[in-house]
Amino acid sequence: MPPARWIHCNLCFYLMVKKDRKFYHLSCLHVLCRQCMSKTNRGTICAVCSKPLERFTELSNQMDRHEKMYYDPGMLQALSTAHQTVVFQHKQREHLVKRILRCRYVNAQMKEMENQLREKIVEAQRRYEKFRNYRRNLQEVLRQSSPRFATGTLVPFGQTARQLRTPQLSQNKPALSSRDDDSVSRRHDLRSPSPIASVSFNPRSTGNWTPGATVEASLNRHHVTMFNHSQRSNTGSMTDERSKAANGFANDSGVSSMHTPMSSSLCSRRTTPQGLPYPVTKPGLFHQPGRVHR
Repeated sequence: MPPARWIHCNLCFYLMVKKDRKFYHLSCLHVLCRQCMSKTNRGTICAVCSKPLERFTELSNQMDRHEKMYYDPGMLQALSTAHQTVVFQHKQREHLVKRILRCRYVNAQMKEMENQLREKIVEAQRRYEKFRNYRRNLQEVLRQSSPRFATGTLVPFGQTARQLRTPQLSQNKPALSSRDDDSVSRRHDLRSPSPIASVSFNPRSTGNWTPGATVEASLNRHHVTMFNHSQRSNTGSMTDERSKAANGFANDSGVSSMHTPMSSSLCSRRTTPQGLPYPVTKPGLFHQPGRVHR
């Protein structure tokens, strides 16, 4: 085998690559040249470590396999490859360990953030329920304060309950529509009491009057007297016109046709196109038995 550059004498440090000396391998694992072997007391004691020698062998290709392996350069290459393998595996393991430690630290932080987010979610749900209840309370207050819910009917947008009751009153009192513009008649309506019964007084009828008709006739006469007394004037023409209006107002059925609990439930007053009343089919509260107004 070719000599390696690192083989030298352990006592004089002479290199074997010069090939001018022989070298010997001792049993104590030291190497000596031929000149230094003279100092071993004929090969019995090592000149380096002073240990007794069992044997010594010249470095050549005829060495034993067991002794030759110490000088094999292939072992160094194998060790170099093994060393590189060990270093690579060590770095990979170290990288994995660092990642595991990093994940542990990040996992702790994520758990803390998760707890904070859960608290924020609970707080947001509480605020949502609070505002939801507040909105329901506002809707309930608006529902109670709205006029369309106060009257029990649905009022269109932009129209009040008073505007809805106006056409109903005009339908219930058709006779008052002819004197809506009369301020005197409108003021007198506030002073005159409502009739007790719906049976009206008709001067054209000839027959026995019921107590309800008598009461209404007296109220109409009292109404005419108050109207004439309040509207008395020095001008004759004005007096005649106002007396005609008063007579027309006395014969007007607008006041007696107002709906009352008695008139709306027990009997109703209707007139023909000529102004004559229809026969009363249902007796009122003040009718006597056996008498029907015709």
